[in-house]
Amino acid sequence: MSIANYEDMEYAKYTFKSELDKAINMLEGIIDGIKIDGDINATEVVELMNLTFP
Repeated sequence: MSIANYEDMEYAKYTFKSELDKAINMLEGIIDGIKIDGDINATEVVELMNLTFP
């Protein structure tokens, strides 16, 4: 294990909940936008493809 990976892991344990909340809120926002206008646009597709959960 490299030092960089270790530092990333240490950092992640402190930010896990906020990163998860952020991802869930982003997903909810995209879904709400799709429900409101009834259309899936290119920006929403890109955001969904790039959405990552911790």
